[in-house]
Amino acid sequence: MNELNVKEFYKKQFELSNYDINTENWLEQVAKEVQEQVGHPFQTMLELGAGNGGFARAMSKLNVKMITVELVTELVEFARDHSSKDITIHHGDFYQIDISEEFDVVSYLDGFGVGTDDEQLFLLKRIKDWMMDVHLLIFINHCIGKR
Repeated sequence: MNELNVKEFYKKQFELSNYDINTENWLEQVAKEVQEQVGHPFQTMLELGAGNGGFARAMSKLNVKMITVELVTELVEFARDHSSKDITIHHGDFYQIDISEEFDVVSYLDGFGVGTDDEQLFLLKRIKDWMMDVHLLIFINHCIGKR
């Protein structure tokens, strides 16, 4: 995987999205649905490829301790500017970042499939190391727009 291409893609996606903070209402609904789908109470979540931090902010409002990892500098800056201090925001590559904590839930929204099969397998092994004994991994791929 070419990290530069990935960074540029997600940076351009952010620029073109014309992000509106009102999108937070939609993300709060998604967060409630995710919490419901997990099926049991949980305290901590690691979000990979956290983008501008909107989903982390929504989960944090549900009293989930959020830790995020994002590669694109502009997205990290936006997340830090718009998030509360109780969300831990890491700027880095989740293929390489050193996080020693374990989490109740690991989420990777709208991104799995980037890279080669070997890279995805490597990422799944990393995710396993970040998870507590009761494993729950959430992948959500979606399109935003009118239907």
